[in-house]
Amino acid sequence: MREEAERDGKSYTVMRSGDAVIRHRYRQAGLDGHEYFGRFRSDEPRGLGVEVVLTVEDLDVTYVHAQVLGCVVADLRLRPWGVRDFRAVDPSGYYLRFTEQADASSDR
Repeated sequence: MREEAERDGKSYTVMRSGDAVIRHRYRQAGLDGHEYFGRFRSDEPRGLGVEVVLTVEDLDVTYVHAQVLGCVVADLRLRPWGVRDFRAVDPSGYYLRFTEQADASSDR
């Protein structure tokens, strides 16, 4: 996960896991001029009801990194369906599940 600046000076977060990339602006960075997000009031919650699942190669290292950032909301543990994961929240309130590689049919 890293933060980047756009040409207009506003920042956004970039999360990458293998070929998957998620980019989004922080709410506080100002979305007024954005072609899509600018139509919403700034006090509306972003990410409510959305869970983003990211499969990572080294779950333990990712967990430590998330702990350092202070964004872990559910600790790393083995789930009943046989995979380990942890849950985090990003600065805009998106709920993120970081998980290890597993058979897609066992993922919940």
